[in-house]
Amino acid sequence: MGSLLERLAERERAARDRVEQLRGQTDPLTAQLAEAESAMTRPETTRESVLAPAAEDEAPGGYLRPSRSASPIGVPSAQARAQAVQTAV
Repeated sequence: MGSLLERLAERERAARDRVEQLRGQTDPLTAQLAEAESAMTRPETTRESVLAPAAEDEAPGGYLRPSRSASPIGVPSAQARAQAVQTAV
């Protein structure tokens, strides 16, 4: 009976060693997978960030409303400057 228990203990040790060996292999892969998943979601996040302001300016029918306060490069329009002058006076 002692021999049987020793063999069971040896199998248990071998299984435990194998589990540890496999964990050692999967830890780096898990880190690589997390990094790849993060890289995969970055374009989606960027797309959402870029499209969010455009969605706010979207008029019915899918057309963009022209901005009345600034040009596409951030320079206030003549109308916005005139309004600012009137408000300041």
